[in-house]
Amino acid sequence: MWSQRRRFTIITVVMIFRVSMTMQVKYANIFLMLIRTVRYGALLAGDHTIVPIRYGWGYPNVTLPEFAEWIIPADLYFADFNGDWKVDDDYYFGEEYPEDNPDYNPEIFVGRLPCTNTQDVRNWIEKALKYELNPGNGDYSYLKKSFWVSADEMINEPDLVSPKYPSGMTHTKWKGTNPGNLVVGEMSNKYGILNWYCHGDVNAFSTNRYTPSSRFVWTTDAGKLWNDDDQLVQSGVSGDGLNNMTNSNYPSVVYTISCDVCAFDDFRSTNNPSTIPGNCYPTDQRSMAEGQNEMRLVRKY
Repeated sequence: MWSQRRRFTIITVVMIFRVSMTMQVKYANIFLMLIRTVRYGALLAGDHTIVPIRYGWGYPNVTLPEFAEWIIPADLYFADFNGDWKVDDDYYFGEEYPEDNPDYNPEIFVGRLPCTNTQDVRNWIEKALKYELNPGNGDYSYLKKSFWVSADEMINEPDLVSPKYPSGMTHTKWKGTNPGNLVVGEMSNKYGILNWYCHGDVNAFSTNRYTPSSRFVWTTDAGKLWNDDDQLVQSGVSGDGLNNMTNSNYPSVVYTISCDVCAFDDFRSTNNPSTIPGNCYPTDQRSMAEGQNEMRLVRKY
């Protein structure tokens, strides 16, 4: 295997959960497996329907729906071997000290592939091998190029972060209000790293949250979502979906601080009508990305 040739030790563990198992037993089985077999990192394969997730409370003793954004799906739980997420023995896990005492410095790296079937897994493996073995079909030059799109409160953060990159990197920075289709077109110009410093949602990020939907980059051209005010926002221009990118054989690493992207649960936090048959959009799920970061922010600030 390629990973073994790179001196990585890979342990594949297949866990079978019986229907009769409670969620607490499933959590415990995953946790014990990680403690006993993993030294550096683990990759959980499956979304919440396959591999259970632990929710952490960013504020103590809050309930739904008023504080839904603070009840966070956080795989940090599986990487925390030293903390205690249930000190006060109540319903709320991972509250800030003194109610609970989670350790925000993980003992191992834990990632998750939000896959739901074998084809999803194959797609991810093919992209990973392409990036590792033959990026750009031998044209490695693009790996030294980075693209930054930033807006609103984060507009100048690329200027603070980009100097920390290796000196051989070049940086293209788009700041402020840019139409989504133009951003997608630029990202197709073969970059090794894509940086999104914008407001986000589970199926989009925006180059200006206060402007019409033409400022959104969507997962697909037919993107739509219900915002926090329960208003429907839809794709405003052709070509603003990531499915329009033309960087085949030139895979990129994407780094983002946008809220709510990379969702892997289906919790609904708004009162929108997306549960009506024929009107179901993946719009108001909560995020994987904000889980660890938001819990850290509560603790630090």
